[in-house]
Amino acid sequence: MGPGSLAIDTDGTTAAASTAGLYVYVDGRLAENHVPFPAGTTVAPDGLTWGGDGTTLYAVTRDSSGAYGLDVLGSTKLTDTTLTLDPPQYAVPTQQFTFTGTLATRGILPAGAALQVTRDGEPLPDTTVGTDGTFAVSDTRQDEGTYTYQVSYAGDTTHRPATADLKVYVARLSTTIAGSEIDSASPHSVVIKGTLTSELNLGSFPQGTTVDVSRIDEDTQETVRLPSVTVDPATEEFTVTDAPEAAGWFTYHLSYAGDATHEPSGDEPSLTVSAYAPALTLKAPATAGRAALSFTGELGDAPYPAGETVTVTRTDAAHTTTPATWTAPVAADGTVTVKDTPTVGGANTYTVSYPGDAAHQAATASAIVQVSRAKSTVTVTTDKATYAYGATATVTAHLGTTYNGRTVSVYATPAGGRKTLLKTGTVDSKGNLKATYKPTRSTVYTASFGGGYHYAPATATHSAATQVKIAERLGGYYTSTTYSGVTYRVYHHTVQPQVVGVVTPDKSGQCMKFQAQEYYSGAWHTIGTSSCFSMTPGSTGVTHLALTHAVNQRFRVRTEYVHSSKDTSNADTWGGWLYLTVRN
Repeated sequence: MGPGSLAIDTDGTTAAASTAGLYVYVDGRLAENHVPFPAGTTVAPDGLTWGGDGTTLYAVTRDSSGAYGLDVLGSTKLTDTTLTLDPPQYAVPTQQFTFTGTLATRGILPAGAALQVTRDGEPLPDTTVGTDGTFAVSDTRQDEGTYTYQVSYAGDTTHRPATADLKVYVARLSTTIAGSEIDSASPHSVVIKGTLTSELNLGSFPQGTTVDVSRIDEDTQETVRLPSVTVDPATEEFTVTDAPEAAGWFTYHLSYAGDATHEPSGDEPSLTVSAYAPALTLKAPATAGRAALSFTGELGDAPYPAGETVTVTRTDAAHTTTPATWTAPVAADGTVTVKDTPTVGGANTYTVSYPGDAAHQAATASAIVQVSRAKSTVTVTTDKATYAYGATATVTAHLGTTYNGRTVSVYATPAGGRKTLLKTGTVDSKGNLKATYKPTRSTVYTASFGGGYHYAPATATHSAATQVKIAERLGGYYTSTTYSGVTYRVYHHTVQPQVVGVVTPDKSGQCMKFQAQEYYSGAWHTIGTSSCFSMTPGSTGVTHLALTHAVNQRFRVRTEYVHSSKDTSNADTWGGWLYLTVRN
């Protein structure tokens, strides 16, 4: 700074000039008093001096053209003050809002000083500076718009005046509806949970705030207005409940009309409502007589529209391909009552079918009721109690009184074997059906009647024994002869006749006995019966006869198969007689 650009008053206040302007210092401190000059204007050398009044400072300046001027500065010793204003967090119509400010100075804060406030030039109540230099201004606007607030500090003996302006935008808060949480979506129960929130979660919604709801059927474009729902002001949540009574694709229009402090908003969640897949249960009795019959059924997922029906069919022995068919009404709660008078005994199958409706898929259920029938009489007999191996058995089945069915089946089950159908046919006028069979083992014969419309099925069994087949021969003879037309084997008196028996079927390890008789006094007399011989592999039994005083005597011998307790497949069987005589 040049010579003379410094001036010190009697109280020690110093004024100093530089290219940046004029600064005033008190007690060596900058008093925040800065006087700027226009660009290119500087203080002339020796251009500063204090006036005799102790407050006025005279400055001779020179501008960029070299012209001189005199500036008389009357308040340079006053401390500069600054006002700053901060906008409110938000400002909405009808609700009080507040903006704040700060009065700053390098000197002592003028705490308690009054600040003048205007809105768009209209005066408002004054506000007061706090001990920390802060202050607040509150106001309420009924309408949206932009308002200019001015705060002024008039200054005092030590502080310069200050003024600051602030534009406040008063507008309703924007809102958002979110209805994305779908708790259920069925024809009788749609539940949508949503929220209504304000911008940045500012402000609150008054008690009784509602959201308007309507449902749009996207298939028919039909719109149905639903009751409005109330928003919980504490949680900002609401719940929409609906029962569209039909399946389909629906859009729910959620609309908030707004209020003095909130803007309107809306949302349109869409959802697909699937038709119910109802369970159909029938409570039919297990048995019934040929009389009036009634039982109930129930379709789930009620209610059902008026006029709905189910189709009922009954299949029985008389209606296998063309079942009896009728309809029954469906009550609103899904109850169905089936009424019938069955005329055919046996298994009656009732099938109940619901075709479905706008809210329900089709459903079907069946139940079998055994309708009573009279007892049938069936017997089975054979022409013999015991049969030779491979002989022909005549089996007779007899059927008593019936209503319509007269067919009987005859079966044979040999011991240890499979059941075999011998014959199926209609009994004759006497109620009989005959069949034949060649048994090789003891056999159980079965006659079976399948039942008719009024008579129940019946089965009877009968057992007949079957002998084994025994092949016998003599060994050790040297010639043959004939007595009364019967062939005799001739043995030398020194030879013991060999007797061999072979049993069919294979009975290896089981018992074979031998019996010998001698002819005298005009008759055959048993002279011995052996104990059991265990048949060898090949089902063969062998023995030798020890005859005494046998020369010129006539004998006969035979074998017997004796079944054990473990063998139930064949009965005891005697073989035929073999004849022999002895000579010297």
